[in-house]
Amino acid sequence: MRFDLEKRLLALPFVFATAAACTLVLPPDEDADGVQRCQNSEECRDLGDNRLEASCFTDNDQPDGADGVCIATYFDLRCDPELFPAADMHPFGEAFEDVDQNAYVGDCETAGERGCAPDAGSCAAGLEVTQVMVGDSSVTICDDPGATLKAMPGTINTAGQDVQDNFCRWYFGDNNFVCDTSVSGGARCRPCDADKDATRGGCYETWLNGARSPVYVDCAEGSSCNGGNQGTTDAVFGPPAEPLP
Repeated sequence: MRFDLEKRLLALPFVFATAAACTLVLPPDEDADGVQRCQNSEECRDLGDNRLEASCFTDNDQPDGADGVCIATYFDLRCDPELFPAADMHPFGEAFEDVDQNAYVGDCETAGERGCAPDAGSCAAGLEVTQVMVGDSSVTICDDPGATLKAMPGTINTAGQDVQDNFCRWYFGDNNFVCDTSVSGGARCRPCDADKDATRGGCYETWLNGARSPVYVDCAEGSSCNGGNQGTTDAVFGPPAEPLP
């Protein structure tokens, strides 16, 4: 649910760009459709929302010199924790520094719970046995088949993924943003893709011992997540995950 950000996108006098290529068929002047024409990105108006950035898009089929249109795209935000050092008292770096790898390993206390291995092949009521790709490994767990964000079990190699994902969801004010660590050139915040695997841009949350990681905050209307005017130093995280006693 993209709440405020989605509403703002729909209200913009811009074309909102997706990753897919598109062909523009537009009236000849801005007054006809409310879309701003441009020759370069500097001509595009400030969106007034630091989660978005404007750029000038020209279709390849247009003649040379033809106007492009101003499009709104999500701000290209890196989610590598080393770029936000705890030494600088950045909340992202501090939250990542608090990660205890021991909290992400080991069996659940109760098999069959969400994010846990099945109990003799069965899951708790409302859950079903499923396979999830974590890195290069396929893991069998119990999960909610109707959940938008699927469960990803903790592993030593994914310790802190919840912190990275939460940084993205907080900044964009949207629970469906994740940190895609497979991006060439460094991890980046992206809207999750249901067809992708965990840690690689898929729609997953870290679940530990049958519960969602406490690091996550929920970004609903009226929440403490970024509304388009806060910097990364305002990022909010829940308490760190703790190892089982």
